Amino acid sequence: MFSAPEKTMHGPVPAVTEQFGSKAKPSLLVVRPGALGDTILTLPALQYLKSHNPAANITFCGSAWADKLAPMAGGLYRFLPFDSIMLAPLFAESPPKQLPTPFRDADLIIVYTGDPRGPFVRNITALCSCPSIVWGITPAGDTHMAVHLVNALSAAPPGSVAELSPPMLSAPPGVLKQLRRRIGRPEEKPVAVVHPGSGSTGKVLPPQHFAYIINGLRRNGIKPVVLEGPADGKACCEVLAKLRWEPEVLRNLPLSRTAALLQCCTLFIGNDSGIAHLAGAVGARTVVLFQSTDPAVWKPVGPDVHVFVAQNSRPEETLREIEKYWT
Repeated sequence: MFSAPEKTMHGPVPAVTEQFGSKAKPSLLVVRPGALGDTILTLPALQYLKSHNPAANITFCGSAWADKLAPMAGGLYRFLPFDSIMLAPLFAESPPKQLPTPFRDADLIIVYTGDPRGPFVRNITALCSCPSIVWGITPAGDTHMAVHLVNALSAAPPGSVAELSPPMLSAPPGVLKQLRRRIGRPEEKPVAVVHPGSGSTGKVLPPQHFAYIINGLRRNGIKPVVLEGPADGKACCEVLAKLRWEPEVLRNLPLSRTAALLQCCTLFIGNDSGIAHLAGAVGARTVVLFQSTDPAVWKPVGPDVHVFVAQNSRPEETLREIEKYWT
């Protein structure tokens, strides 16, 4: 059996890899509900677990975003809905008689939480017979969120986000083929996807920035495609109102089609948002314009991600920064 690691919110924990010594195919359960960006930033931690034991069976207990990303993650994990009715007893003040099956059968449980003293955590740590790690979701200082999450798993944590394996997502082949037929191949017809919105209005740059960017793309022979999600209507409407022509606008695409669009475009430009994290994770050349959040903590993880702190900048300064990446 595994030796139980310290249940802690801060400080070093025994390397999770040490817990694999006596079991060839451990069952690992990772709990991390959250928005799209939060979910994607958890993937390097799952990849860390898988890299140290490729035979491990990983269950990701998360939001609906984890479910939608699972087919793109190459079999990295199985999905368990955090809001499943079978988990309801874990939120009661009085502990249930036993843990639900996915928790009862786990060889290691990792809970990323903002409520370490709540009934959910208390019930799991009191009833589970396997090791468990409880880890806060607030990084210290300017530690990147993905690094912070991996720190829970390693006695020798990574020093920077560059040391992590980036999330590896890919749109379903059939969906990717359809999008490539629609927008063309980047080497034949450069396409820039512009996402003016975000789940938080405080992260959104003023519309004149994106209007200026879209006009600049067009002048340079790059086709701008505006991406509008369910929460982006106001931001996109304000940008389009500042243009004297109508770019192509793709509205409310399913996540798989959004991933395919990002995967086959020449460049993605957007605010700090879940879509920006998706762009980085599928390998798109990504430029993220930060307005109110700290890129040291929230920069998307990917092989070709670039950031610009655009707060208080003029639209022409923002465009000059982006021009570095479309050539």
